[in-house]
Amino acid sequence: MKKTGFLYVIAVITIIFGILSWPSGKKVKQAQATLSSTNTQIKKYKEQANNITPQDKN
Repeated sequence: MKKTGFLYVIAVITIIFGILSWPSGKKVKQAQATLSSTNTQIKKYKEQANNITPQDKN
């Protein structure tokens, strides 16, 4: 097999693998919801950490 034929086969296999492993719309939306929820939790934690008085730390 020539070098160009081998590269063509590798390229086709890579493209097929990429298409099959691409996340579906449902998975993307779920990941965005999880990220949004995590960001909200981080903001709440930071607000609580900033509101701690020196007496609370003891």
